[in-house]
Amino acid sequence: MDLWCRILTTTFADRIYQKLFAREPKKTVVIEGEIQPGFGEELCVFAHFDKDDLIDDYVINYLEQLHGLGLEIILVSVSRDLDSRSIAKARRFCQSILVRENVGYDLASWKSGLEHAGGLSRYRALMLANDSVYGPIRDLKDVFTLMRRRGLDVWSITDSIEIRQHLQSYFLVFEKAVLESTVFHEFWAKLPIYGAKLSVVWNCEVGLSRRLLREGFQLGALCEYTKLKEK
Repeated sequence: MDLWCRILTTTFADRIYQKLFAREPKKTVVIEGEIQPGFGEELCVFAHFDKDDLIDDYVINYLEQLHGLGLEIILVSVSRDLDSRSIAKARRFCQSILVRENVGYDLASWKSGLEHAGGLSRYRALMLANDSVYGPIRDLKDVFTLMRRRGLDVWSITDSIEIRQHLQSYFLVFEKAVLESTVFHEFWAKLPIYGAKLSVVWNCEVGLSRRLLREGFQLGALCEYTKLKEK
């Protein structure tokens, strides 16, 4: 009961905040990467934040691994004064680097990257990722092959049963059928700027998973909580 009270209170407060303090966000800075648009058939929008305005080496390694899989990468950072050496390293693997205002958590960064991409019709898949995990610690090509053999429409590395079962968004892949769906486009078009993390989890992580399930899409995770619990 306490959790549901927190969700309702936080969501209500967030809606008031959005109405009272609605304003145009600060201008996003766009830095061209060394990878040409059209490089890959799959897009990755990668959310980044670092309090020291650096893109750490583990993030650069992650970007390099994703680039090696043929993903076209848009890196979106909310670190407003990114170190120039970090930018130079990341540009080698990115189509673009966007530097935006630190509001709305990763969801707002991903939305900014999707808007910059200018549409998803030419992509066969979309990956959303962030810098909250270290890795990869195994060949991601094997992970993509394994998960696609399962015929899933949306998949992640892990899922969670917190609040309700949902896919965790630090590594989230949407296949073509979802990219072409109305529910997916409406979700991003109507996504507001949330001020509380619990609102993001409830309305976005949980909310998007539940919406896609209701539309009949197949969702799954590489490491499923219920199966791990049984071991």
